[in-house]
Amino acid sequence: MRAWVATRQGPPGEVLELLEVDRPTPAPGQVSVRVELGGLNFADRMLIEGRYQERYEPPFIVGTEMVGWVEEVGEGATLSPGQRVAGFAGAPTGAYAEYALGVEEGLFAIPAELDAGAALQLPVAYATAWLALHRVARVQAGERLLVTAAAGSLGLALLRLAAAAGAEPFALVGSEAKLAACERAGARWSALYKDPQLSERLAELTGGGVDALLDSVGGEVWEACVRQLRPGGRAVTLGFSSGEIPSLALNRLLLKNIAVGGLFVGGYMKSDPELVREAFVAVLDGCLNGAFEPDPVHEVPTDELFGALERLTSRATIGKQALRWSEAN
Repeated sequence: MRAWVATRQGPPGEVLELLEVDRPTPAPGQVSVRVELGGLNFADRMLIEGRYQERYEPPFIVGTEMVGWVEEVGEGATLSPGQRVAGFAGAPTGAYAEYALGVEEGLFAIPAELDAGAALQLPVAYATAWLALHRVARVQAGERLLVTAAAGSLGLALLRLAAAAGAEPFALVGSEAKLAACERAGARWSALYKDPQLSERLAELTGGGVDALLDSVGGEVWEACVRQLRPGGRAVTLGFSSGEIPSLALNRLLLKNIAVGGLFVGGYMKSDPELVREAFVAVLDGCLNGAFEPDPVHEVPTDELFGALERLTSRATIGKQALRWSEAN
């Protein structure tokens, strides 16, 4: 099979090679998937460069999410060859390849007619958004919430699910080119988080603050947004795309009775995979019933991988990018 292999750790353009390698064989509990689309994530680049919290010894194949068809199952797996699935892959046999491995608990059967781009986004972006909104922030209809990095695949999922739940989502993005996408996804208004008077601008736009913060940026953006929480508000950290992990002034939490939580769906896959499955079932049902419609995926030919990874690093993307490996059955 063809696969993008990290031959060593470093910049993708220097260490990734498109090679012919053996197809992976599933161990007990594993499933081999013929990949239709392999999702691209900022964390993939960090893993390639050796800067992620998990590390693999090269050579390895990166890629944490996929949609495709079951090719072969290991002992004890109950999925069947030919079934269409979406879910989690991972190094050293990830989804930057024509075939990838996943554990059965992290793969979810999907209808054959479901658009591949929509299916790709459900297990990670939309399940994460559902858990953040309904299990951590516990957002209620009529509440206001603030979403940062709102034009990424997770941010757009948060906006769409919040709007579907009857909440009022507000969006923060890094460039004017992303504002319209957020408003189409249900944001009441969008603003730029690089505004030098961000705190003042947010106070003006929210007109009294928000009930929940869903933040994927960290750093100074987190600090400015936490100030906008109303008494009894909830703040949820989902990542640190700025590269800065913020500190927390506990006196502010105390004085305003603010609750803080974190969410990493990969952690739940290890500690409570049934909770991730519950989230997936909920978002699959909402997608099929028309409660929301995921944004189209930007499909990337395999020979344009380096440019796609660079767009992730420069935060020039809107929504989801994915490598196209094969066509529908």
